[in-house]
Amino acid sequence: MANNINTKICMNPECALHGKANEGNIRTHGWYKTKTSRRRRYICSACGKSFSSNQGSAYHRLRASKEKINYACHMSAEGVNISAISRILGHSWNTINRWLERARKDSHDFQVKHLEGYELHEIQADEIKAFTHANKRKVWILALIDVGTRLWPSVLTGKRNYKNIRKLFGKALHKGDVDNKLFITTDGFTPYSWVLKRMLGPACLYGQVVKKRKKNQITKVARKVIIGSKEQIADALECSEDSENLNTSFIERLNLTIRRNTSYLHRKTPAHASRPDRLQEQLELQQCYYNFMRPHQALKFGAEVYTPAMMAKIADHKVSWAEVLQLYLATLVEFLVNCCNNSYEHLKTAV
Repeated sequence: MANNINTKICMNPECALHGKANEGNIRTHGWYKTKTSRRRRYICSACGKSFSSNQGSAYHRLRASKEKINYACHMSAEGVNISAISRILGHSWNTINRWLERARKDSHDFQVKHLEGYELHEIQADEIKAFTHANKRKVWILALIDVGTRLWPSVLTGKRNYKNIRKLFGKALHKGDVDNKLFITTDGFTPYSWVLKRMLGPACLYGQVVKKRKKNQITKVARKVIIGSKEQIADALECSEDSENLNTSFIERLNLTIRRNTSYLHRKTPAHASRPDRLQEQLELQQCYYNFMRPHQALKFGAEVYTPAMMAKIADHKVSWAEVLQLYLATLVEFLVNCCNNSYEHLKTAV
């Protein structure tokens, strides 16, 4: 798409052909140099305004190469803090932070567009305790995973209460599909049962794994059936490809991934998030990376290793950072093509 002039559109909002593709008004207009390479410029013959090839994307007006920006995003999603990234890449802290702010926004937008249409069969939910404001304010991270595909459909930061748990499940269920009875497992936190009884009721099977601790050691594990019968839970476990009994192993493994790959959550880190919303934004960047870019070793079939999004059939390939950071341009072109197709179908029907 980047080299196809037919997909280029005028970026000037005052132009009569703004946002219109295939109008023949866009022409090449030379190149301009950056520190590391050169970039193509285009000009609109209707308004006379020129624009660069990456205008409208997260790369716009950034002097560094796309490869370096992508590498910074990759390191951040793998748990490297901003100070370390700035030392590795030789840029200031503020520069790296500005890159990541754009990447976090585009990661959120990418998931709003693409993280939908998946099927939920067996899910687990849990919470992680974290801190913000220089380790002075407690905040909870609530996460949910689909066991079969290892997809991470929902994450939320805030208080550990009924309202946020309802939001957590509501977000995952709103964008996903449930064919049969949904099999759900959580820990013994009481609001989970309140939420699931009100939201799903007999449409799901729900069990809890209650762990008792003494001196930070697990002394007893009790399993409770909350919704459904023991026979129904046994049948669901028999149909499951991953679970042999009620467990929260998969969400706890995701919790470990979240904690290791989010620099704000490292043990004894000096780099706590200054605000809960910054923590939420970083988690969404990591969620996008986990679902769409990072091959999961539990999803290895022969020589090919799938990402959770590929396993959930909402992506057909391993997504790159370039696709995420150029989402605005791709979405705009897709929208314009759909509008043209719809107009054509409307005219054909009228005729």
